[in-house]
Amino acid sequence: PSLQGQHQTASLAPQMSSNAKPTGCLPGKRSKAKLAFEESLPPIQREGPVDMSLPPGSKVAVVGAGVAGLQMGTALMEVGFKPVIFEASGDIGGVWREHYPGYHAQAPVEHYQFADFPYTKFNELARPGEIEKKWTDGYFAPGTELTRYIDMYVESIPGLAASIRFHAKVTKVAPSGYRWMVTSKSQQSGEERTELFAAVVWSVGEYCVPQEPKFKGMDAFKGRIIHSSKLLDPSVFQGKRTVVIGSGKSAADCTKAATKYGATTTAIVMRTPRWTFPRYVLGFIPFKYFAFSRAGYMMIPPAYLRMGGFFRSLREGRLLRAFCSFKEGLLWPLLWLYWRLVEFILIVQLELWGAVPPNSIEDDIASAGGQALSESLTKAVRRGELTRYVGAGIDHLEADTVHLTDGRVVPADLIVCATGFTKDYTPLNTIVPYLQRMDDGLYLYKQIFHPAVPRLFFVGSEVSTFNNILTSFLQAQAAAAVMSSRLQLPDANTIWSEMEHHKAWSKQA
Repeated sequence: PSLQGQHQTASLAPQMSSNAKPTGCLPGKRSKAKLAFEESLPPIQREGPVDMSLPPGSKVAVVGAGVAGLQMGTALMEVGFKPVIFEASGDIGGVWREHYPGYHAQAPVEHYQFADFPYTKFNELARPGEIEKKWTDGYFAPGTELTRYIDMYVESIPGLAASIRFHAKVTKVAPSGYRWMVTSKSQQSGEERTELFAAVVWSVGEYCVPQEPKFKGMDAFKGRIIHSSKLLDPSVFQGKRTVVIGSGKSAADCTKAATKYGATTTAIVMRTPRWTFPRYVLGFIPFKYFAFSRAGYMMIPPAYLRMGGFFRSLREGRLLRAFCSFKEGLLWPLLWLYWRLVEFILIVQLELWGAVPPNSIEDDIASAGGQALSESLTKAVRRGELTRYVGAGIDHLEADTVHLTDGRVVPADLIVCATGFTKDYTPLNTIVPYLQRMDDGLYLYKQIFHPAVPRLFFVGSEVSTFNNILTSFLQAQAAAAVMSSRLQLPDANTIWSEMEHHKAWSKQA
């Protein structure tokens, strides 16, 4: 099989120069990773076959033991490679291992499960007390149950648990000859260890480094400021005037926890509200029919595919994009009416009076992927337990108040920043310049490959969807297939063209 269908498999060719010097933290030598990387990097390939295959039985480093890294390990073992999974913490599961009180998946279990360990198998093996009830279609599993589900997935794959190194934080990844040098540091003993691998898979997820904003007047504020990912003890809400900052799922969940665990007052500050789907539209239609169906996705304007217009796409031979442009132009009135109807339904059902998002729902879904929430936030507003402050940001803080940019003042003892996450590429510092990092991350082919850095793969780190487990599974299968020569990458020119097109679309969006 071929991603492009036309290209022949290239022989395994050296991707680093034959006189390359090893890099990394070698005993008794001071590392010069930047210089060594430049000496060992081949000329950036702009045309011809792209080969990222590995010899049979190669050892591959996987960074991160979340759902992406675990599935990558499984995929590598299935094709005969030897994975070593580095995990900085003492457990698996990544973001699911611990989080704010009451966190849940935003997709029902039938759409958030391992392809090779379905939730029906979990129901069979789970012991009494491990889950609140048997998982069924439409059930939104809490994080505590998902952690056990992930544990049992690892237990079901022979050899997977043995491939994980806990408390091993990767501090540097650099090429050395035809291979990659990975330096890790024990979080217990502080000892550093450097090893050579045939390839590296970066599976550090999107939710690893909290994005903690800095506010003017933070030193004067007498209360507590905490990021949602560090809010593990619900007792912090007790007796506190709580202000939650954010407009996503985490913000809505934290407001629910605040009202449940004894906050005296709860407010949410949303500079730019986003469109969200209730779990059941109109109270009885599961949102999955909008988010997980071909019919639902056909109604979303495919901005990436149609960019450039019908005639330009035809000239470039991009028939799918040409079709999308034609369909979009022909059906635009119908699509516009459809999405206005959906907006009206959500405004009424979620009581968004005064909190209507400024962007159209189809643009919001296309750019941010959409969100699915329970109606707890709406109910809390209706009962007077929650106050919404929409359209304003934080101007400054004083001793016990939050001052908004529009002049409104909110009393506060506790500020919860549900402000998302950022990415940390520090171990890849010598490589990132060649990946052309942008403010919003890396631009890769299929969000996995980059022709400038052969045999470095990204799985589960540069894309986020409603169903991250399935997305990571598909990426892991593709990466393993390329390594084992079962899947042929297109030529370099096609890859660079796709990456540049994606970058241009992202800027336009």
